[in-house]
Parts: sequence; C-alpha cells; structure tokens
Amino acid sequence: MLISRIDTTNHTLFDALLPEEWSRKLTLPSIFALGAIMDEDENNPQPAGVLVFSVQEGTDGPALLIAATIEWLFVAPAYRGGQVADALMNAFWDIIDQSGIEHILCDVPMPSEYDRLCAYLESWDFQFTLVDRYELTVPLRDISAISALHHPPRAVIQPLSQADPEAFQRFLAAALDQPGAPLDLPQSPEAYDMQSSCFYANSSGIDGALLVQQISSELLEIRLLRSLSASQQILSDLCRFAAQQAVKQYPSDMQVRIVCRLESVGKLIDKLFPGAQPLLIRRGYYDNTPENAASSEEESGDAAPDSNASSGDTL
Repeated sequence: MLISRIDTTNHTLFDALLPEEWSRKLTLPSIFALGAIMDEDENNPQPAGVLVFSVQEGTDGPALLIAATIEWLFVAPAYRGGQVADALMNAFWDIIDQSGIEHILCDVPMPSEYDRLCAYLESWDFQFTLVDRYELTVPLRDISAISALHHPPRAVIQPLSQADPEAFQRFLAAALDQPGAPLDLPQSPEAYDMQSSCFYANSSGIDGALLVQQISSELLEIRLLRSLSASQQILSDLCRFAAQQAVKQYPSDMQVRIVCRLESVGKLIDKLFPGAQPLLIRRGYYDNTPENAASSEEESGDAAPDSNASSGDTL
C-alpha cells in the first residue's frame, strides 16, 4: 500500500472517493489530503481511501494556536478491513507530529451509521462531546417571507462594494481569530456577491459583515456572518440588508445554504427560523501537546465507514 499526498497531479485518481465539495477545495492552501493506493498492479493503481484535513491558525490571548481538523475519512468498500484507515491515520499523525500542531479536531454526525467512525477515532484517543450545529438550505422565497427582515436596518449597513479593502482585510483577520471561523474563507472582496454581501463600520473600523457567495446558478451560500462585538442588533441589521438585496437580484427559488456553530448566530436563527432544529454533532478533540499527547499505537482493522468527519463552519 502506498500513501500519497493528493494534489493537482493525481487528484482525478481519487475523485470517486471524495465529495465534490472537498475536491473543489483541494487547491486551497489550508486544505490537505492523503490518498491510499493499492499497488498490486503498477499499471492500474487502485484508490483505496482518502483522508482530508485542514489547518487553521488562531489565538488564545497572546498565544498562537494551530489546529488541524479531520474533514473527511473514507475507505473504499472493497478495501475495508485491510488497515487502509490505519495507514492513512499513521501518515496523518506523522505530518501532525512533524509540524508541531497540538490541537486536532473532528465532527461526527449523530446518526448510528456514523457510530463505527466515532468508535474508530476514539481508538486513536479522540475525546467526544455533544454540541449543536445549525445547517439548513432554504429557498430565497422563505427568507423574503420573514416579516422581521422587511424592516430597514437601524444601523448604517453598506454593500461590500463600498468597503475599503484594507479595512476589510483587517476585519477578516480579526474574524478568523474567533472560534468557528471558516477555514476556506476567500480573502478578496471580489470573491463575494458585492451587493448582497454587506458590512457595518464604526469609528474603530468594520465591526460586522455578512458575506454571500454564489456557488452555482441555483445556490447561494452565506460564508460568514460575524459581529466582532457580538452585537445581536448588528447581526439582525446585516441580515435585513442582505435579504432585501438578494430578493432584488435572484429568483425566488434560489436556494440559500446556512451553516453555523456560533451561539450568537444560533440565537438569530432561532428567531428567524423558529421551526429549524439544530443538529446534534459529536465533536472530537485530541490534545497533542507534549505533556498530554499519548502515543498512538497501530490499530488493527478498518472501522471507517462510508462517512465523513467534517467541521462545516461557514458562519
């Protein structure tokens, strides 16, 4: 078995084992992927499994924190039971140890079909707790029907097209230092819908922004909804402005995807979508600091099912 870094030269070999979302993200500097190849026939290599992980920097007071998140672990059905997942995890751990990354995360959905994946990661000393995460996709008509979004914003909200680029970069840097920041957030304002995306600025600079990206002709995705001051009023005003602009630009059946983990945004979703129910997620954590990290011994047998462990942070 050969473990290889997946990049632009070989990614097509593993496309059948990767969701389209992660195939698209492999070019991002924060996303890394490993592939397992069965090498019985050098002229016909067989992809056996993949492991995708992301790396993010953050701060805890004056300290710089670097965390890796396992986003996707998958073993092809034909090769389960052949220690493919073990080989991928060992290669992942080699990279983690060499890089000095001390915090490793993963999220596992609650349905029982993911129990084997959770148990497998627990065998590598991941500790799991239960958390809420909202994830919903709704047509734009449902958003435009929310009466609370019909009122004009109380604060002065401006379209992203009017943002000062340097102020926008400073805001993004501050937002990415907060928990739950999306790892693949585009840094350029031009990557977003410049009219539906919006921001609020005060005397200190940009305090909040709602960033919308058109993923396809049928899908909008809210990539970020943040107020650095955690102001519920600013979050509400940003939503009002963005919703009113989106209704002018897009057809009513345009789908809008919303994913969030932050408590402040969760409270807002509770108000706007009272029927929405948060997903219960098993969040795993491994402390790889020198004083706490336990040595990982090789495990026998693959338990990684046809499933993923994904953070999915976009708000």
